[in-house]
Amino acid sequence: MQYTRKLISQELKLRIALKAGTFGGVIEYGAEKKISKFSNLAFSVVCGVPAGVKLKIRLTRASQTYSFPIHLCEEVMPAPVFYATIVPLVLYIVVKKGFVEPFIKEEKSKKLEKQKQDNFNKLLEKRREAMAAQELMQATYNRIRDEESNKKGLVIINAIYGKIIKDASQQGDMEISNDVVDVTIPVQCLVKDSKLVIHERTKSELPGFFDPALGEEKMLHIIYTYHDEPHEVTVADHEPVRLPKTCKCFRLPTFMLLNFAFIIIRSGTGNTAARSFT
Repeated sequence: MQYTRKLISQELKLRIALKAGTFGGVIEYGAEKKISKFSNLAFSVVCGVPAGVKLKIRLTRASQTYSFPIHLCEEVMPAPVFYATIVPLVLYIVVKKGFVEPFIKEEKSKKLEKQKQDNFNKLLEKRREAMAAQELMQATYNRIRDEESNKKGLVIINAIYGKIIKDASQQGDMEISNDVVDVTIPVQCLVKDSKLVIHERTKSELPGFFDPALGEEKMLHIIYTYHDEPHEVTVADHEPVRLPKTCKCFRLPTFMLLNFAFIIIRSGTGNTAARSFT
């Protein structure tokens, strides 16, 4: 008879087995733990007659298996059973907390530092490319800006792209990190006939843009004027942009306007009559 319980979240398997025969009986219990991607560590305690008390330790790595059977006692006694159960657990915890986890943590830290360094070098290269593209756009930027200013069209005052955090507690307040880039020039160059249209896509792919915050949520913040009126808009990275924002005003039907006018006229006539009577 055998019972096995798997704890998937902890990558642990508990097992207990009971065997009985003509010459005696044996009870075996233990645990198996996955310690790495390709390695499993298992231990079990065997108690029975006439086997006595045995401790079995097994390490499996890929297709290789290493077994360490330890015969502790010829008879079933409380002390050997206790130590066979407790000592492997304590030893596993000490090795894991004292050696394995610090080693893994250090390796992860080194890997993360290397990734940051690689991303930093990549970021510098992308920044240089974006700044070079913006320099080439300078003449186009000046021409479009002058045209829009002369006809009081869409003029981009300032535009930034990157890690921008909106404060939900106070409407309109934002926290701007260092992971942003000034994109005033490329945004103004996208203006045609006093309209700015950016389709649904990541804005880091636009000319003169780059990704200043790899792996982070990014936003585009634009301050602009239209008909000499200042406006401000903030959109998510993949959100489309259409400027200027048009106000869709609600217009009352003609018959309702006539009714309101009739009521106002009657009200005014009544007030005049009342004043004349007085």
